[in-house]
Amino acid sequence: DAAQNVVDSSTITVPEEKQTEDLRSSGFRHLKFLRKEWTGGEKMYFEMLQLHPVVVNLSFYGTGAMMQRASTEGGGLSYNPMFAAMKALGVVVTNIDKAPIALNALMLERPFATQQELVSSIRKHYRSQLITQLYKLVGSFEFLGNPVGLVNNLGTGVHDFFYEPAQGLMKSPADFAKGMSKGSASLFKNMNYGVFNAASKITGSMSKTLVQLSGDEDYIRKRQETQSARLKQTSTNLAQGRQELANEVSEGFMGIFAKPLAGAKEAGASGFFSGLGKGLLGAVVKPTAGLMDLTSQAAEGVRNTSKSGEAIRRIRPPRVNLGDGILRHYDARSAHGCDAMRRIREGAWKDHRYIGFCALEGTEAVLVTDKHVCMHNFNTHEEKWELAVTAITQVSVEGNVVSVTATGSKGGPKSLKCTDGRYAEYLGEAVRRAVSLASSDGRRPGAGRTSEYML
Repeated sequence: DAAQNVVDSSTITVPEEKQTEDLRSSGFRHLKFLRKEWTGGEKMYFEMLQLHPVVVNLSFYGTGAMMQRASTEGGGLSYNPMFAAMKALGVVVTNIDKAPIALNALMLERPFATQQELVSSIRKHYRSQLITQLYKLVGSFEFLGNPVGLVNNLGTGVHDFFYEPAQGLMKSPADFAKGMSKGSASLFKNMNYGVFNAASKITGSMSKTLVQLSGDEDYIRKRQETQSARLKQTSTNLAQGRQELANEVSEGFMGIFAKPLAGAKEAGASGFFSGLGKGLLGAVVKPTAGLMDLTSQAAEGVRNTSKSGEAIRRIRPPRVNLGDGILRHYDARSAHGCDAMRRIREGAWKDHRYIGFCALEGTEAVLVTDKHVCMHNFNTHEEKWELAVTAITQVSVEGNVVSVTATGSKGGPKSLKCTDGRYAEYLGEAVRRAVSLASSDGRRPGAGRTSEYML
């Protein structure tokens, strides 16, 4: 500021360019307001620029299509062992299995810079983060057995083995025993999963390498189709693996005679010798690849069994979406209500308009839609009774009890006992709202749906 005041109060009557040059030479050359470099674009100011962390499990599986195109660029039909070896190496080395890439957050406090400068800072941040994660990428190669995954599984098991008993010891001897059991089970499961997962990846990579070395494109394509179908299965079938091994052995020995004949038919003598080489190589490669596949499937079966009981379950019903493009705060009551609409009568009410939901004393709950009021079991969603909204004639609230009267209802008015008077007021208002909406929709033929939900 002092330097700026000196410049502002200066009375030197010289041309502007000369004045700036004199000031630069007199010790003000480092002041930013005297620099004339062009940074490009308008500058932007942020109170806080924050990019949240990014976590990605990266998997990549190559098929060797690029090397296949390179090996056939000359238009020849002959088998080239060099290209086959390069293709096999490329297919195996490029396979990456669930590399856990984690990029830290970026926080810039009060940045004042151009768009180009901001993009450059963000690029540098993520480039440095990716460099620090390269070891995870290399350690997730399938042909190495995914050592990063193995270490992560073993680390989880060892952590639980010590942590669970320690937590139990702080409570009681019984909890300590439970912690020992839980920690030991976790160690055993994670160790089995990591070891057999590594074994399945290594044997699978060896099988893929042998398949690519065979040079038989029809055989490679069939195997890719078989593996794609196998990935869609939820369990490992060893009987199917044994059948595939038998087919591999049969196809390998039949190729000794079939490949030379097919090559001679396509390219004469050169095709005959090329086919003979493919047939002899296939007689060794195909049964060996089938045996490797069977070993890999067996390892996968043991791996999947070790964590078969860890099913992923939803911990809460999904958020309510009113269809108006607004993301609202999560509301447990409306979420349970819309979930009940999807489950009652196997989804017969899923297209109704949700109005309200209230849990009653015990295991019952009440769902209110634009067409029905339904009492059902909160856990099983088994329907107890229902009333058509258009048949409701009276709604009254006394304390924590809501009485609903409807024409044609058996047994008189329905009494709904809530856990609290506030919930009773809410439920009574929800039923009245449903009746009002039903009557207004009846007076407006063809009225479209709106987001008049009562949350």
